[in-house]
Amino acid sequence: MPRRKRTPNEQLSLLEPNIKTAPCVPAIRKAVDEWRAKDYAGVTDTTRVLLNYWFKTDHRLPNGRPFVYHDSQRRAIETLIYLYEGAEVRRHKDLIEKYAGANNNLRLLQYDDFARYCVKMATGSGKTKLLEYFIQQDIRRGRGVCVVDPHGEHPDICGPPSPGHVGGGSPKTALLELRANSFVPAT
Repeated sequence: MPRRKRTPNEQLSLLEPNIKTAPCVPAIRKAVDEWRAKDYAGVTDTTRVLLNYWFKTDHRLPNGRPFVYHDSQRRAIETLIYLYEGAEVRRHKDLIEKYAGANNNLRLLQYDDFARYCVKMATGSGKTKLLEYFIQQDIRRGRGVCVVDPHGEHPDICGPPSPGHVGGGSPKTALLELRANSFVPAT
């Protein structure tokens, strides 16, 4: 069967890429920009201190050169904080309903009991440190935390150990260290 020829309207342009993004991304970007313009309305005092330190304070590298976060790093951190503290999104369903608009082709997760966040940041930009701040903030608020550390690289990520408690943080905190020679408990 001969190949169907493209009409001129179907030809892809090198100057106008046809890029699609995740359905929630444009609305979330707009909401984060508005939230930033309002000086991070609704964040906790701890978060405000961190945001001011990260983005409104001069930083120097050990060699004396100035350090500034990349725009993508700043956007990733702000988006995560906005969704958690500003918009209080905790479930996939909440995210879809609030930011996907009239897109009816989306399917919701079957099990949507826990918050899930994905942050795309460059190597060395502070993903682990950011996660550590969020874990410690949840611990201070009395929320339970479970950290699975498959390589045992972050034993103190939950904070200093409480007296008589393994894993740091509080009695509601569990740190699982799964090493190559250990086993995973099953029920």
